[in-house]
Amino acid sequence: MEMLQEEHRHLLDKIAQNEGFQKYDIEFQDTQKEGFLSNIFLVTIKDDTSSKRLDLIMKVNQEKNFQNLKIDTLYKKEIYIYETVFRKFDEFIKESGSDMSIGVPKYLGSWGHSCIVLENLKVKEYRLWNKQVPMDRNHLIEGLKEFARFHSVSLAMKTKQPEVFQSLVLDGFKPFASTPENLKQLVKACVKAGAELAGDDEESKEVLDEMEAIGEEFILKTMADEKYHLVLAHGDCWCNNILYKYKDVTMTPVDAMLVDFQVKKLQTTEIELEGYKVMMGF
Repeated sequence: MEMLQEEHRHLLDKIAQNEGFQKYDIEFQDTQKEGFLSNIFLVTIKDDTSSKRLDLIMKVNQEKNFQNLKIDTLYKKEIYIYETVFRKFDEFIKESGSDMSIGVPKYLGSWGHSCIVLENLKVKEYRLWNKQVPMDRNHLIEGLKEFARFHSVSLAMKTKQPEVFQSLVLDGFKPFASTPENLKQLVKACVKAGAELAGDDEESKEVLDEMEAIGEEFILKTMADEKYHLVLAHGDCWCNNILYKYKDVTMTPVDAMLVDFQVKKLQTTEIELEGYKVMMGF
């Protein structure tokens, strides 16, 4: 386990003690294949004197493998979201007298800006959708329900407790940060992909021509307008960041959990949800 450091073991010891374990063993399993910016370890804490156990996911920074990405900054943001934003969201929900909850995994701790420990949702029978397959209607709807709960808490807090909401907004939550050249390349890529799908359809070509002409300016103006800064959106809503739970062998989802909040940002609900539907093949 060369990626695990002594500090990670100390963190797990602290978590075990906080969860009521006194004498226990800690087992590790390196998944080796899960995670893009992280090494993912499966961790099980087992009580020596009973059947009590705690199944966890430990995400460890892979920054040395991604020299051009500031992964520690992404980790810092995600830790802040779990420790501060979601805690304030939960307090707001309770103060409102609601029994609603947002579907996110339980956060148990972190070390520096390079390690995050969460409950292992797969032990609770949550599963990822196969990213190679366009999503079906049932999964799309279950995901939309969870985004609705997630967005509604954010929007309600912004309306009823604007000072608290604003205090949660970091500079890193700005809705769009890109150079004009990067935006130009983004618009070109979108136009090219659209043209391949449009074929000889003249109406589609006209729309694409207009997009190429004004797309960059539109994006900059839209993202700079305060009226579009409605909620703290997930920011990366595709199937690898949503886990589903099923009621039976029919694989009909009955619940969803959102994970990976490293690019959370201020955005409109429409932009996030339209992006979600496009990414899921609708």
